[in-house]
Amino acid sequence: KQQQPPGVCLVATGPGSVALTVPQAKLVDHRRGRTATEVFDGFSAVLPPDSSQNDIFTQVMNPLVDEFLGGKSGLLVAMGPTGSGKTHTVFGTARNPGLVPLTLQKIFTAADESEGGNQSPRLFYLSMFEILCEGKGERILDLLSDAAELVLQQSATIKGLKEVAISSAMDAESLVSRGMLKRSTAATDANSESSRSQCIITIRAVHKTVDQKSEHPTSGSVLTIADLAGAERKKNTGNKGSRLLESNFINNTSMVFGLCLRALLDHQKNQKKTLEKHFKNSMLTRYLKDYLEGRKKMTLILNVKPGEDDYADTSYLLRQASPYMKIRYTSLDESSDLVSQKRTNVSLVCQENKKRRKVNKPEPEVVTV
Repeated sequence: KQQQPPGVCLVATGPGSVALTVPQAKLVDHRRGRTATEVFDGFSAVLPPDSSQNDIFTQVMNPLVDEFLGGKSGLLVAMGPTGSGKTHTVFGTARNPGLVPLTLQKIFTAADESEGGNQSPRLFYLSMFEILCEGKGERILDLLSDAAELVLQQSATIKGLKEVAISSAMDAESLVSRGMLKRSTAATDANSESSRSQCIITIRAVHKTVDQKSEHPTSGSVLTIADLAGAERKKNTGNKGSRLLESNFINNTSMVFGLCLRALLDHQKNQKKTLEKHFKNSMLTRYLKDYLEGRKKMTLILNVKPGEDDYADTSYLLRQASPYMKIRYTSLDESSDLVSQKRTNVSLVCQENKKRRKVNKPEPEVVTV
């Protein structure tokens, strides 16, 4: 049995489970008769704080990339409280690349290996945008161009979004790096580099079929990676004015995303129950509609912080997200037969946060669903 380190409320107890312990200071307020330690299990992976980015990629992202290269679309979403290491997990650094650069490296390595074989040649296209708060509304900003107006259409496509052809991992990573420089960030009391938007990267594969006269690209699979802004509590961030409006937008988007997953789970438990259309309440969920209705595969990464001071945020996220592991999906690329449903991937990843913090706290953990 793993010892509970001092100052920590969350520890991994197995390959698919964690134990959350109420801090001593909060036991006074804890309900009588209720255990001070709860176990959350059933995750497809639990990785400790000293896991490398490659460990996380191998267990969490690699299956999605393999299916993408095999012609099936997929989505990975990173979510959790502010300062828990989501952006580091997704993008990493030049010396310690995250899921996006590792994905690009895997894609082009596989593409190079397939050259000269019987497979038709493939082209890859990349787009990158953010959804952010504008007053009391939402706005979509293209991170790869200076386009002023982007419109989310009913078909869940974004009118005016720039899509760039990519021919190598190096070129693609450079493109993403330039896009990240434009992403909205700001300092708060909880995080010195807090993301203030939902950032979405889409990689599209196109198979070329060649006839005697011309080349006709045919639509293929799409791999989407979303880094969501961290949920925030006012007393932790000290946000006021426009920053507070951003916090409300971020929290509302997280809430709507969770409601969509909960509605999908309830619908799958009882097919007679109508699937609630919560996705209509935010741009992010409207864009991800196919995944939130269970028609395409989604993997969710939950970044959590194990420190006793972060117990409230960690407890809330685990309680909200632990049922999601029971959701089943059917990939439209795979089959329209609902009998072929599969479980969603649910993983718990614990990872070091490389961002500077105002207060030294235990290393954050990442839960992936």
